Amino acid sequence: MFILTVTDNGRGITQAEVLRRESLGLLGIEERAHLFGGWVDIVGLKGTGTTLHVRIPLGKEPGGVS
Repeated sequence: MFILTVTDNGRGITQAEVLRRESLGLLGIEERAHLFGGWVDIVGLKGTGTTLHVRIPLGKEPGGVS
């Protein structure tokens, strides 16, 4: 499993912002992770920052073909 965690100390993304499909950067990350059979978790805490977790199983090719 490939795991990438990115954390910042910004204002913290809200759940509404995560769900808003206008955020093309986050959409792009999610689409690429899904191509490899992975997933993305985004957690923000007000005034504390945001953490992005990307998990991708190793040994998979795009489209889920191994």
